[in-house]
Amino acid sequence: MYSKILVAVDGSDTSRHALQQAIELARKLSATLRIVHVVDMGWLPIAPELSIDTEAVSAARRSAGGKVLAAASEIAREAGFEAEAALIET
Repeated sequence: MYSKILVAVDGSDTSRHALQQAIELARKLSATLRIVHVVDMGWLPIAPELSIDTEAVSAARRSAGGKVLAAASEIAREAGFEAEAALIET
C-alpha cells in the first residue's frame, strides 16, 4: 500500500504519539520512515537598531530542532526501527 511514511515532529506529546503510529504503520507495511522537523527562519529581527545577533538566533533554532529530531530518532531506534531524519528550514 504505502512504501514511504513521512512524520513531522515538534517535541510535543501529540507529535510523539504521531511518531509511534508512524513507526507501527511503517513496520506493518515494510515501508521506509522519514522524520522531519521544520524550523521557521521566516521571522528574524533584522533591524540594526535591535542589536540582535541573527546568526546566534538562527543557530539556536537549528540546535533546538536538532534536539527534537535526535529525540524522535531515538524513539524510533528504541522501537527497533531505523528512520531517516531531516531538519527543514523555511
